[in-house]
Amino acid sequence: MAKRTASLSKTRVTASGSVGGLLVYQAKPGTTVTSQATVLPSARMRKFRVAMPQVGSTTELGLALANVSNQAARITVRYYTPSGQPAIPDIPLDMPPGTQYATFVGQLVPGAPLGLEGVLEISSTADLIAVGLLAIYDYQIYTTVPIIPLP
Repeated sequence: MAKRTASLSKTRVTASGSVGGLLVYQAKPGTTVTSQATVLPSARMRKFRVAMPQVGSTTELGLALANVSNQAARITVRYYTPSGQPAIPDIPLDMPPGTQYATFVGQLVPGAPLGLEGVLEISSTADLIAVGLLAIYDYQIYTTVPIIPLP
């Protein structure tokens, strides 16, 4: 498979193919790799949650989605506070068949305040696979974030 690389903010995402392949996240200040996390994508699902630790000026939560179906996906992202209350209007996303989408939560949630934490719930009309990444820049650490499928 051909190797693809995409840059997001301070992050480099490398995959061995589509998001269905092996993902490698690297902290690379300058030319030296200081931290790396390798991730396999989730199983196919239409509804899941991602725990969101405190997001701030030096911490970001990344989320990559792939529509692995042959139909367009209407995706709804819902943010819940730590107390379980929905906090903002639902965020709609449309993904054509076979496409990928990667973002940081601060870019996805409009006007996300520093210190934002809680849970993101993603539901879709088509099958998705997903990976999550927590980037802690002041310690140059990347770690994976579990994707929790829902019925």
